[in-house]
Formats: sequence, structure tokens, C-alpha cells
Amino acid sequence: MNESMIFDLASLTKPVATATSILILVEQGRLSLEEKVRDFVPQFSPYVDEKGQPGEDARIWHLLRHTAAHLTGPS
Repeated sequence: MNESMIFDLASLTKPVATATSILILVEQGRLSLEEKVRDFVPQFSPYVDEKGQPGEDARIWHLLRHTAAHLTGPS
């Protein structure tokens, strides 16, 4: 290894920077993990299943767990 070597840290951005920042905001009471993503990004639309049924609104915690795309609509 030497000083000119470059390492890809892209996969570390979410757990180190994003998740830590979000949890600091939660700890300060400035954000809730239950808040809807759409409240912050109005263009964020819910998952739509193969029958055209929209799912529930994604919450902040869904994004942190990579589960926002798996929300299913009403049965």
C-alpha cells in the first residue's frame, strides 16, 4: 500500500454518514423514523403493485433498512 492508492468508499456512505446523521437528528428530536419520506421529498411516490394498487407511504426507517421498495398495497 502507498499514499497514492485510492479506495472506493461508496458502500460506506450510508451506514457511516447517512444513518449516523439521521440518528443524531432523531436523538435531538428533530426527526422521527416514522415520518413519511414524501413529507421531505414530495415527488417520492409509493410502490405500485402489478394490479396498480399503491402501497403504504415509505417511512424514513424503510429507507435506512432498504425496504421502501417492498411495501405492498392493500390486499
